[in-house]
Amino acid sequence: MKLLYVHGYNGDPYGNSYNNLKNACGEKYELHTIDYDPTRPREAVSMIHEYVSEHKIDVVIGASLGGFLTMNVFGVPRG
Repeated sequence: MKLLYVHGYNGDPYGNSYNNLKNACGEKYELHTIDYDPTRPREAVSMIHEYVSEHKIDVVIGASLGGFLTMNVFGVPRG
């Protein structure tokens, strides 16, 4: 199963939250992440949607602003 983690406002795509999630997932899940410009939310939503389609992501997980952005990506389960 492929997961996409979307960080919060001015967060680090490979920061503590990503690393904690990666450790919790172990080998069972393939964890992806992206970086985006928090001042351009429409572009960020489009970028997330394209990434999900291109990489066949099964579940999107967002933190803080990343959670808000992922709520605007339709057609994929969100965590």
